[in-house]
Amino acid sequence: MHTRLLLLGLAAALAAGCAIAQTNPPPSPRETNKRLVMAWNARDLALARTNQDLFVRPGLVADRAARSVRVYGESVRLNPGDPVEFALIAETSGKDYEAQAVSFALPSAVHEALEFIGLKPGAPVDATALRFWPRGERVKVTIEVLATNGAATALGRAESTVVDTRTGKPLPEAGFVFCGSRWTTATEDAGSSTDRVYAADVFSPNSIISVYNERNSVLDVPRRAAQGEVYTFQVPNPERRLPAAGLVQFTFSPEFPDGAARLTDWTVRLGGATNGAPCFTVTDASGKSLLARQPLASLATLVRDATAQGRELYATIIPDDAMELRALRTACASLETLEDTVGLRIEPPPRGKPFYKAFLPDEKHRNRASRPIQPFELNLASTVGGTTGVLTLATEEWKDGATTPVYHDTSWPVASPQDLAAPLGQKDVPAVLLIFAPRRLTYGQLCPYAAVAVERRMILFVFEDLKSP
Repeated sequence: MHTRLLLLGLAAALAAGCAIAQTNPPPSPRETNKRLVMAWNARDLALARTNQDLFVRPGLVADRAARSVRVYGESVRLNPGDPVEFALIAETSGKDYEAQAVSFALPSAVHEALEFIGLKPGAPVDATALRFWPRGERVKVTIEVLATNGAATALGRAESTVVDTRTGKPLPEAGFVFCGSRWTTATEDAGSSTDRVYAADVFSPNSIISVYNERNSVLDVPRRAAQGEVYTFQVPNPERRLPAAGLVQFTFSPEFPDGAARLTDWTVRLGGATNGAPCFTVTDASGKSLLARQPLASLATLVRDATAQGRELYATIIPDDAMELRALRTACASLETLEDTVGLRIEPPPRGKPFYKAFLPDEKHRNRASRPIQPFELNLASTVGGTTGVLTLATEEWKDGATTPVYHDTSWPVASPQDLAAPLGQKDVPAVLLIFAPRRLTYGQLCPYAAVAVERRMILFVFEDLKSP
């Protein structure tokens, strides 16, 4: 009887223990890591009360005197060969399967902290705004794995944890660009909102450090790296793998502790020389002349000398109004070569002006049969009375068994740029305009017509001479 009562007592105790275990399961690694970070945050907040050089937010501490920002998070152990798109993301991202670590600090807090230590945000890549280069100063980022007592084991630069399979080497340790994510009043749930939000806090992928050009990331790689061009090629470095659910610290610091800057702004004016070839005039941000109406070779030398000194050149292109299209096309082709090979970074054009690549169309698109869609076509002509033209929109009719369509044209006479507004502003029409203009037409004559499309953010290309039938 005694034995039976003992067994029943043990069974009851075990059942009670199981019930307690089910009610109070052990904390997850994430909860454990966050509790440690909360304790460190409390310590840092206490220090910040008497030290104005400290900036503390949940998950991070910035030291203005040391010019550094420490961000705490949890590492993700990706599988070998998994694509890596982010070095660090916010907890709300849901992109853990392609990130090296998850931050316990908000992206906006990281942005504030970087500004606190003296860095200024630049601008992110944004194709809709014709910005194809990440703009901003460089930031060095290192990663350390932390023990529960705070002891740190250095893993190395953040770039070193990612290998590019095309080269077999880690990403170059060139730092990340502090672009800063966008501040906006738009939300994903409504067309507009009175609340101003930080895009990286609100919108997926909630990136803090991206290894491709991500419009909404706080920091970006310092080069052109479109997502579709690098995806699957960037994978975890097997020699620098992060632990699973480990407590990690990302430390951010300026590339140049003494405050030196790499970013350099130029204005490059394009003109036509007497022999019809283009010439180039360059001034810096202070208005100082660096080049005056010189040929391409002089511009190329100036760019090479500047980039050899470690400067990043962001150039705003301004053609002279008197420049003819034939010379403008040649000048733009030269600029494209300098951008692709020497390091000149072309900025978005002044408001209402076409991007320089609008003058470098794909010649096969002269022919309707070679186009993926039928855009608006504007044929311009210069007369004694001014510049006028005809706007045309073709629709395709495919008859049974036909290998080519029949085109049906709708046309509008264009006596002035204002005549473009109504047809281009219709609903459900192509957001593409091809302009066909005489090669001796000037940039000044063309721009008022181009501006109508530019203001609507249409895709614009300008061809010399009349279109093919």
